[in-house]
Amino acid sequence: MVRDDGHAFGELRRTRAPERPPVGANVTLDAPRAIGSYFILRRLPGGGPQTELFAAHHRDEPATRLVCLKRIHPNYDDNPLFGPRFEQEMTLARTLRHRNLVEVTDLGHDGGHFFVMEYIDGPSLEDLLSNGTMRPSLVVYVGVELCRALSFLHHSDADTGRGPLIHRDVTPHNVLLSRDDGGVKLSDFGLAKALARTGAETITEAKGKPIYLAPEQLTDDKVGTRADLFSLGVVLWRALIGTHPYGEGRPRDKPMGEWIFERTLANERRSAADAAPHAPRELAAAIEGLLQPVAARTSSAEDVFATLRQVEPLDGHTQLVEWIARADEEGRR
Repeated sequence: MVRDDGHAFGELRRTRAPERPPVGANVTLDAPRAIGSYFILRRLPGGGPQTELFAAHHRDEPATRLVCLKRIHPNYDDNPLFGPRFEQEMTLARTLRHRNLVEVTDLGHDGGHFFVMEYIDGPSLEDLLSNGTMRPSLVVYVGVELCRALSFLHHSDADTGRGPLIHRDVTPHNVLLSRDDGGVKLSDFGLAKALARTGAETITEAKGKPIYLAPEQLTDDKVGTRADLFSLGVVLWRALIGTHPYGEGRPRDKPMGEWIFERTLANERRSAADAAPHAPRELAAAIEGLLQPVAARTSSAEDVFATLRQVEPLDGHTQLVEWIARADEEGRR
């Protein structure tokens, strides 16, 4: 339920943290035994109406060598344009190698198009934020790591000859966190473009869920790399404050998707400094710059990185590992 006191994401509540999938776990009843060349171990949280997610291993590899397999709903096969577009985007995704990007290792079709990613042992940022907001130092750390990923995507790569790339779906669901080393990785590059969802479709399908798209994405205008930066600003606001910057103060009779749509286009919100007086001014300034209209928005991930680095904690990895461990412990109570 959406609260009308500004918490666009609903009540911040204690929920069970995702469990570590046991190695060699039995196949669950609602999961297929195999998809393509991969044996399915269990269904994972994080799927949705368009996708389903599984822990798996390749049939020629031991069961201890886990991968994550994401399959697209077979209804997309009805669109003759989807298959070639999916293969093009996922083939490109397979070439991307960066410490802050989840690696795509394979793709195929079996009951729907699917792609295979490295398995990250840990929750998504969305999972952890269901327990509440993050302390400012952790928000800074996560922001710095995401800036590394976006900087890599947004710049040409002379070695491979590729041009600048846009992620198009920077959300807490797509930020994966490692239990073991506190790593932060951005997942699902290319999927939003492959699915080819328009801003209008996003609003229609939102049904009260938060929206992380930039104004130019919502109106289906020409989209550049700054759209990812706007989404980053919404993610950092959510992590720091616990609300959607454009979802606060919603009238009870107003659908959340429409409310966020209108206020995003009008840039009607509190300032980051007013919303988070406890945060370092550098963090508030970084978020404020990210949430501006496209012409006035911070122009590059490097600029955000430079601002956040001024207050980045030296032990960000350790802080994140400890935070995940506490969430796991609370989930077991």
